[in-house]
Amino acid sequence: MRHQIKLYWSNKYIQGGFFLIISSFIANALNYIFNFFAARVLGPSGYGELVAFYAYIALFSVPMTVLSNIIIQRISSHTENPFIYAKSFTTQFKQIMRNFFPYIILSIFIIPFVSRVTNLSPIVSYLLVPTILLGIIGSFYSSIFQGLKLFFLFSLIGVAGVILKLVSIFIPVFNFGALNEVLIFQFFASIFLLVISILILSKLLNSHRVGESSPLFIKFKRLMISRQFIITLLSVLSFTILSNVDIMFVKKFFAPGETGIYSSWSLFAKIILYVVGPITQISFVFFASNGKKQLQDQVLLLSLAVLTLVGIIGYIGYTSVGSILISLLFGTKFLKVIHYLGLASIFGTFYTAISFLNTYFLAKKSRYALILAILLPLYLISLFIIPKSLLNIMWTNIIFAGIVAISYLGAFLVSSR
Repeated sequence: MRHQIKLYWSNKYIQGGFFLIISSFIANALNYIFNFFAARVLGPSGYGELVAFYAYIALFSVPMTVLSNIIIQRISSHTENPFIYAKSFTTQFKQIMRNFFPYIILSIFIIPFVSRVTNLSPIVSYLLVPTILLGIIGSFYSSIFQGLKLFFLFSLIGVAGVILKLVSIFIPVFNFGALNEVLIFQFFASIFLLVISILILSKLLNSHRVGESSPLFIKFKRLMISRQFIITLLSVLSFTILSNVDIMFVKKFFAPGETGIYSSWSLFAKIILYVVGPITQISFVFFASNGKKQLQDQVLLLSLAVLTLVGIIGYIGYTSVGSILISLLFGTKFLKVIHYLGLASIFGTFYTAISFLNTYFLAKKSRYALILAILLPLYLISLFIIPKSLLNIMWTNIIFAGIVAISYLGAFLVSSR
């Protein structure tokens, strides 16, 4: 038994899966603690501004997220010498950054207009574009870590980033500043971790030589216009829009205090997905494997059944002890959320179901992964035509998410015949 455990543990994938799951759970827990502290310290107005800032970053990071997944797959599948393959990617990425440097400089000139479009405060708006650019670079180097199966280092840097994020919220606690100082601290902390990542990878890759002109980039560009890349991009982009556009909409058209109330409601709704996030990552690998489709379908249906049960329990918990949860986690300034907590559990259940079903179809490389992307315009139009109130937006989320979840489930039943 001991020998078998030792044998399994020597497998890079088993080690990597363990580190990724543990680090993901730690990161998600610390992120929730950060959100609770941020809500208490910054109040509804400041917290709404913070969540809207993160929403814009998430939306503009989607293309790089999809590219990162492709980079991970390409490097990890290159068994002969993945380090040379990874170095060719870093060489090409540096060249791309040099070529786009003039456009990066020009992007600075759009910063003054960001505040008008987003309704973010001026200083937060000035931080938005540099933070997005920094996130793109950081996402690339994170994908190199994962592609080379350096899971421990990747997990360590990821957890360190969340810890520094948590530390930043103590700036207003000790009266050294407020939201602006929190985001400035996070920005420089990201630069610090990025420099550490680059130094570590440079040391690992410098022992491998690769020509400046690599044919791998040509293949990479060809992959970017492939059918599967386009499906993945549209699928991930549509889910990211669903996750963030309502917060961006509320920030634009509602008062700062209402934005904070809505952001806390959204956090309560999506808590289910944050808890099962690491499981979703593993399920992608499981669903993508060849064979045993019947077992995979059974696992998906069982997961949805468990999710429904969790949703029912969440509804009962939110409606019965909601005031205690809000006072304990967010503080009394957010007690207005209590009237909407039951709706949060319903939306959160549909939202998580969409995530699971979308992951299933992406893993199967199925065109059904585009269901959300096809239906999303209806949601965006609805946001603008409904009477502007938080309750109407919440019901719009629930109705739309329910329609999408049922559509995905119908597609699954059709494809399983």
